[in-house]
Amino acid sequence: IIKGMAQHPQHSAVQMTGCSALGNLALPSKEEPEETNVGMFGGIYSSLFGNGTENNGDVDDVSSYCGSDFSQHCGLEDDSAMGSAYAETVGTTKVEYLGGEAIAVMEAGGVRSIMRAMKLHPRDCLVVEQACGSLMSLTSTNLLRVVDTIAVEGGIDALISAMKCNPSAAGVQSEAAGAIANLAMVTKLEIDIGRNNGIAFILKAMKSHPLNMLVQRNGCGALRNLSHSKENVAMIDHLQPRNVLKQAMDSFPDECNELGGLVIRKLDLLDGTTFSWF
Repeated sequence: IIKGMAQHPQHSAVQMTGCSALGNLALPSKEEPEETNVGMFGGIYSSLFGNGTENNGDVDDVSSYCGSDFSQHCGLEDDSAMGSAYAETVGTTKVEYLGGEAIAVMEAGGVRSIMRAMKLHPRDCLVVEQACGSLMSLTSTNLLRVVDTIAVEGGIDALISAMKCNPSAAGVQSEAAGAIANLAMVTKLEIDIGRNNGIAFILKAMKSHPLNMLVQRNGCGALRNLSHSKENVAMIDHLQPRNVLKQAMDSFPDECNELGGLVIRKLDLLDGTTFSWF
């Protein structure tokens, strides 16, 4: 996968499907254990693209070897399994181990390949959506090494830039918000996201896509995970999010009531001098 992406950096279909495949490798389900084994046999480099000669340099053939859809791993879990460093993580299904091939993807240079795809195709919403989805998948593994690598490689800036460059693409907005929610589980990154206008772009996405459940749910989740520091809560309050949160809660109560309610409760406790944690 990584080799194919490196060989065809300007081909958007290769970049899109490569990002998709890397993201799916990171989050296998219990029902599909064969995904877990791909990286063990060199699959991250070669299973989809062969040895570099099987496709005879035909770029269209290369792109067809990748999966075309990224699995939608959205929705926030509880924080009991993650320890004090984490709040809530994105993922639809609780499994005993969420790592999948995330470490293998990271060590093979997958994070860097995803970042390169985003940099080369910043306004191609199909590429960027898959890239953001892959980052969401990787960051939802609860593996601090993976989260740290994404941060070091510029993941925060890349996600915020994706939201800024593709404001009308609901898929980009929801996937980026989900990845930001996961990165914000680490205290230092939570602060960095706030200081780099991540909160403003989350709220802008929610305002722009009020009827998109994934944008609203992941937006509420991101704000919830970004509201552990007084600095961020003050920033959220300054951006006047209550109407946006209440609209999300009214439109999608099952998905947003708890998350949005937690953010509003923290805003209610902010009085400029004291702050209560819960």
